Amino acid sequence: MTEPTLPPEVEKPQTEAVYKPSPEEARRLFAQTIQEFARQGQLIIGPRDFKDWCDRYRISRPWVSARLKEAAAQGFLQPAGAAGRWRITSAPSQA
Repeated sequence: MTEPTLPPEVEKPQTEAVYKPSPEEARRLFAQTIQEFARQGQLIIGPRDFKDWCDRYRISRPWVSARLKEAAAQGFLQPAGAAGRWRITSAPSQA
């Protein structure tokens, strides 16, 4: 009896390079991502919505949580009722 052969591994295509942005660039990319969520009509966001973003830029979810709280303090977000969820009221500028 012969051993079954397994199919060769299929590699996942890489969609974007992974790199660690500077703090200033990370904040700009974060603002850009909030704007993109708003453009797509996703107005309720939280740290879990940034999972792929965190992986791509090697940024921690606690960093995202802190930036979401800052955005709320600046008036760009307001609590959405559920813990850790925020409603986009206006998107921050990328500057």
